[in-house]
Amino acid sequence: MQSSNIVDSLDVLQRFILAVVGAQDKAPIRERLWLQKEIFLIANANELLADASGFSPHLQGPFSEAVDAALDDLRSLGLVGYDNYGGHIHLTSAGVAAHENLVRDMPKQVKEQVEDIKGSFNDLTEIELLVFIYYSYPAMTEESVHLEKVRKNRLPASISLYKKGKVSLEKAAQIAGVNLLEFRQLIGGEEHRP
Repeated sequence: MQSSNIVDSLDVLQRFILAVVGAQDKAPIRERLWLQKEIFLIANANELLADASGFSPHLQGPFSEAVDAALDDLRSLGLVGYDNYGGHIHLTSAGVAAHENLVRDMPKQVKEQVEDIKGSFNDLTEIELLVFIYYSYPAMTEESVHLEKVRKNRLPASISLYKKGKVSLEKAAQIAGVNLLEFRQLIGGEEHRP
């Protein structure tokens, strides 16, 4: 089957997953946790994707069974690959061709959003990713088994997110749970430590 025919047969969720995996010069996604969170963030701005994904609170924050199933479907179609543990999610050669066909017709705004989300979150540590998600979307963390670990790392992770340029000063302060002045003092103190 030609890659354009394959793309035509994909549903909205499979298309977004293919777009995310191929974004940022096809950099692999570390594991399913990152893919789940990146799709969740895109779905917050895309009603069609939100409806298709159906995220709900789960053991590691927002989770969608539909995302896992769609990823497995893309693997069955030979478009993506990953290891036995769902790690190192990448495009296959057929996936690269399908991705190129997909993004050719994708609206510029959607392409930019996908690129921005993957660029901002794909290289975070697990704790940075969870701290960002948990304190940006607290209603999605009710069932989390990592809540205590995330709470303990809230401040250092928010500082790290800011220093990496992943969030603004205001967003970092909000994630840290302190006001802007306190956060400025905290990062000022961090910068003067030996």
